Amino acid sequence: MSHIPNTLIIGKVLHHLDECESTNIYAKQLLAKNKPLDGTVVSTDNQTAGRGQFGNSWQSEPNQNIALSVILFPKLLVSQQFYISKMVSIACVKALKSITNLDFEIKWPNDIYYKDKKVGGILIENQIAGNTISTSVVGIGINLNQESFVDLPLATSLYLLVHYLLSRKKCAEILLQHFDAAYIQLRQNNFEAINASYFSHLKAYKTSFQYREKGEVKEGILETVNDAGQLVVLIKGERLTYNFREIAWL
Repeated sequence: MSHIPNTLIIGKVLHHLDECESTNIYAKQLLAKNKPLDGTVVSTDNQTAGRGQFGNSWQSEPNQNIALSVILFPKLLVSQQFYISKMVSIACVKALKSITNLDFEIKWPNDIYYKDKKVGGILIENQIAGNTISTSVVGIGINLNQESFVDLPLATSLYLLVHYLLSRKKCAEILLQHFDAAYIQLRQNNFEAINASYFSHLKAYKTSFQYREKGEVKEGILETVNDAGQLVVLIKGERLTYNFREIAWL
């Protein structure tokens, strides 16, 4: 996108690049130079070295998808940092539903899914000062009009779901509007509303699912995600707690 969206905070300053290595990297370079406005957005038509969680690469064809990062000053304690992930995930699923009228889900910790296919991902990089989060750079990748994904059998795009091409500009505007609404909730410390929305969209919430832990296949009930962002699984009356990457969904 290349112009200011109709929002209160998010995107009032917008840096649009024809091409860049990573919008998160560019956003962090802006932070290193000065203090950008809260909600500053960096977007690009072609992200050449996009990253997902845990150093995974993010495959994206030029001019086909949404790739952007948002700089935040969330004023949260370190112990509250997973609320950023919740807030952004909620914004993504609500935006995609408004675009397609399809029901999307959040796959813990913050992948965006339609049924068993991944349509988007989020990369959050926080800077800590004492016991607070001083800045947060939130990278969002949404597969919009891409038709094929090499060696990614679980990947899909909105085009493959609805079978027509979408306007990247309009979809990015809708995404930032939902981001803006969710971020205002976070700034107001409306954690109760954020939790309610997050769990209402959480994939497999309160249901049985299979996963692999250290090579062993297990089945349990996804009971909750705690305040630290850990997954809590109930197996035969025992509660097991997992950090990111300790299990693999099946």
